Amino acid sequence: MVALSGLLVTVRSAKQGAEMMVNKLGAEYWREVSTLRMHSEDMHQLAVSTGQTVRIASSHGEAVVSCQEADVPRGVFFLPLGPVANQLFSGAHTDGTGVPDWKRLPVTIERCETLAPALPEVSAAVAGAARAATGESATTGTGETVVHSNVVCTFCGCLCDDLEVEVRDNRICKVKKACLIGRNKIMHAQSNAPVPSVAGRAVTITESVSEAARILREARFPLVYGLSSATTEAQRLLIEIAEIVGGTIDNPSSYCHGPGVMARQQVGLATCTLGEVKNRADLIIFWGCNPLEAHMRHLSRYSSQPRGLFTPEGRKGRRIVAIDIRPTPTTKAADQFIQVEPGTTFETATLLRALVRGVRLGIGDDALVAGVPLPIWRELAAAIRSCKYGVIFFGLGVTQCRGRDLNPEQIGVLVREVNDYTRFYAIPMRGHGNVAGANQVMCWQTGFPLAVNFSRRYPRYNPGEFSILGHLARREVDAALIVATDPGAHLPQDSVQYLREIPTIYLEPHNNTTTGWATVVIPVAPAGIAAAGTMYRMDNIPLRAKKLVHSPYPSDEEALRAIKERLLHA
Repeated sequence: MVALSGLLVTVRSAKQGAEMMVNKLGAEYWREVSTLRMHSEDMHQLAVSTGQTVRIASSHGEAVVSCQEADVPRGVFFLPLGPVANQLFSGAHTDGTGVPDWKRLPVTIERCETLAPALPEVSAAVAGAARAATGESATTGTGETVVHSNVVCTFCGCLCDDLEVEVRDNRICKVKKACLIGRNKIMHAQSNAPVPSVAGRAVTITESVSEAARILREARFPLVYGLSSATTEAQRLLIEIAEIVGGTIDNPSSYCHGPGVMARQQVGLATCTLGEVKNRADLIIFWGCNPLEAHMRHLSRYSSQPRGLFTPEGRKGRRIVAIDIRPTPTTKAADQFIQVEPGTTFETATLLRALVRGVRLGIGDDALVAGVPLPIWRELAAAIRSCKYGVIFFGLGVTQCRGRDLNPEQIGVLVREVNDYTRFYAIPMRGHGNVAGANQVMCWQTGFPLAVNFSRRYPRYNPGEFSILGHLARREVDAALIVATDPGAHLPQDSVQYLREIPTIYLEPHNNTTTGWATVVIPVAPAGIAAAGTMYRMDNIPLRAKKLVHSPYPSDEEALRAIKERLLHA
């Protein structure tokens, strides 16, 4: 049988994002996360066509997926990051960084006749949850419609704050101005909620909180993890709980934008706000990111299209450059697309530093750097030096590329050096609604942005040692408190397996791939929907999210405060 070798890159697709806001256990979501994108010639070599199944294997595991022809480079395969892709990764292999090879994993692919993965099994407690939650959430009202304006969407780091939401009888009935994913998030925020449970048995909220406190109190080395979609008020309580129980606290940035955070600790970052980008930027570079799928309103609200104080022509007055390893909706919307080879961010940033400073190179104009002719890089360097106000938006294609933190470190130095000639800045494209706030709050409370350990009763920081993936790979923790993230879908298979072996406490507003096996499930009101609070935009600007409807369940903040009180007064 023919086998094909290449590199697997995991990405999040727009359809995946939209479907997971509706139902993460639904058929459409699972169909999307189990579909592999391949070049047509690679499919021809394997003698498969769109819709047929292939077996994809790495040194850590294997998965059966459907294949689909796509506009991607030969030998590079794309699979949406989720519970299927994570069967191929290991939390034990991060080279001491806490970041798996999400963007560059060697794999082999062969044709197979096995069916694609089926939906996950759901426990009895979870199966009846949506019906119970829907019945409790709805209230009898007057039929009067209340319109909430300037609503903050908490899906991604854009935190768009201009939405209009209509509520009738405590039910959200209409959302205006949101993107597809944001609209789905808000419209389905009151559905598919879990019920309080302990070991699969339905209990009251009070009982689930008491059991959570007992587990944490008796644990010798607990893990506190999540934070990325919780309010800053809840994040502060999580840090306090981690300190009380002497455990480790970490957030998803440790395997996401964590390398960029570590780079800023080394070289800093000249940055600005999204408002300044809108009002001033005439050169915008999207590097290793695809905002038209991941941050859908970014181009229309903040970067490419809006008219600003010093950019009255809007899109006409800006030059947009996209640097990526494959064509995307964002690269198609750019004025220039520079398609680079995978794993070449560091040398590309180094070359641009040299060209901007006028350093003499030891190569001719016929040379290729990252698979791109040198004259194209010279043209980009000239555009950087001659712009009035430039900004680089960099994504996971930079932070999870080979070199990890060295890549954003080199971009940070590039930006600093360009400011000798013009005004130039960089902004990381943060994903989850308040993951930037998680780094902010952890820095306020502990002095460090992620991977902090309290086992010696004072905060210690070491991403290679105290990141969630490192702890789970070494099987060091004996209990876990997880809030505002879904480890069942987002962590490598071996990490998820170990979490299933230890007592796991889970605060979550919706059923997902973790609620079915967590030891203690505490349903909570969704932040920005049924709970108010503060969140940080990707440019570190804090915004206040409103409460739009009432929930039968407590907010993250209220549930965590109850757990904390039980720990202190046991």
